[in-house]
Amino acid sequence: MIKQALMIVSAALAFSMTSAHAAELNVAIIDLQKVFQDYYKTQEADSRLKEQMEGFKSERDTRLEDYRSLVDQIKTLRDTLDDPAM
Repeated sequence: MIKQALMIVSAALAFSMTSAHAAELNVAIIDLQKVFQDYYKTQEADSRLKEQMEGFKSERDTRLEDYRSLVDQIKTLRDTLDDPAM
């Protein structure tokens, strides 16, 4: 009986402590997407990435032009080989 009463008293004491702390609890909501967008290092990193992306695109375009010209050369050489007049 004493154990049961002691458990009830300790539970009531614990409940009163948590409710007192709950009254002091403040909750804040942070929009992390806005924080990251407005952070100056994020903006610097974005600009660096865009510059790299433009460099990669120009390199890709150059290589694609080279590839297409080589394909055209191969096609003309094949046509020359297949020409019965030669």
